[in-house]
Amino acid sequence: MTEGLKTIGAHISEDPELILGKTAWVIIGYIAIGIALIGGIAFGLLTYRKKRNAASYSNI
Repeated sequence: MTEGLKTIGAHISEDPELILGKTAWVIIGYIAIGIALIGGIAFGLLTYRKKRNAASYSNI
């Protein structure tokens, strides 16, 4: 872990824009994966409930 932090520190001192760019894309990637997972689970639950009691969800 400390080695990784040292290399990150060395990279930041060399080229901060490159590291910030990579970090931003990694964060965006994690956010996108999170949204996709949450959305998929929510959609799955909704469709599952719609199939179980279609009468109560008919107005959606």
